[in-house]
Amino acid sequence: MIKRILKPIQMPFWWQDLLFAAPRIVCGYLLTSDFGAAKFGLPWSPEDTNLKFFEVAYWFPNDIAEYGGIFALFPAFFAWMGAFSEGVGGIFWILGLFTRPFAFLIFVTMLVAVFFQQLNQGM
Repeated sequence: MIKRILKPIQMPFWWQDLLFAAPRIVCGYLLTSDFGAAKFGLPWSPEDTNLKFFEVAYWFPNDIAEYGGIFALFPAFFAWMGAFSEGVGGIFWILGLFTRPFAFLIFVTMLVAVFFQQLNQGM
């Protein structure tokens, strides 16, 4: 079953593969350059964040802890996982490597963001 999940799907024509790759590349770029770089130390992180390589922003675990429940018990772990899935997951999306496992991590991260952060702010 794991082999089936990790096996890439190839379309019959090259232009169909390109059609599927274009949104993946754009979303991966935006995810890693805009959202992930502000929370996670990457070579292209903004200078004003003062983040070292693979370092999570100082404010992010506190933000996660405000969600309560299990997030308050392990805020550093969940902050690291969220920042990692956005920063590194976007890179893997751009490259087309392990897209399904990273898509799952990013999906979970976005679900948490929607239900614990964005939903209280309204539509």
